[in-house]
Amino acid sequence: GRTRRSDVAFAATVSGRPPGIPGIERMVGCFINTVPIRIRLGETGTLRDCLVRHQEDRAEQAEFEHCSAGQIHGWSELRPGEMICQSLLVYENLRGSGPETTEPRAVSEAGRRVRGARTGYPVTLLVSPGAAPHLRIVYQPGAVSGTTPRELMVELERLALRLPDQLDGSTADWCD
Repeated sequence: GRTRRSDVAFAATVSGRPPGIPGIERMVGCFINTVPIRIRLGETGTLRDCLVRHQEDRAEQAEFEHCSAGQIHGWSELRPGEMICQSLLVYENLRGSGPETTEPRAVSEAGRRVRGARTGYPVTLLVSPGAAPHLRIVYQPGAVSGTTPRELMVELERLALRLPDQLDGSTADWCD
């Protein structure tokens, strides 16, 4: 992978409606939140094992999806002002949230031309479901070199196409 690390963190948007909050099902309003997601590929095991562990970890962490970034940062080992994550993943799962396309390949580099997609993260990946998922990268000017955003999209597409055939392969193969 691009980072050559087996322990990676990124931010992701979540519903922010943990079932443990009394009366949450009757509350009205937008509870969306951004929380850090950590994936540890580990030294041994298959990619499938890693993804199953990650899914189990995420299920356990769901009760904290309503916590503020400040609370989460305070629980970490980072110094004040140090960012937990340098990138954000937004999965737009609302009907009509992404472009309607049936093209097998729908990726685009947005830069600062995108309305409504500004974030505080140097790099944001927006994923819209559909017959063919649409991937869009939004980045802060100056945060990455001029060719890096397009290279990131090409690399992401390559990894996504490789993933189904590699689930039973070693996680070490994904760290180099």
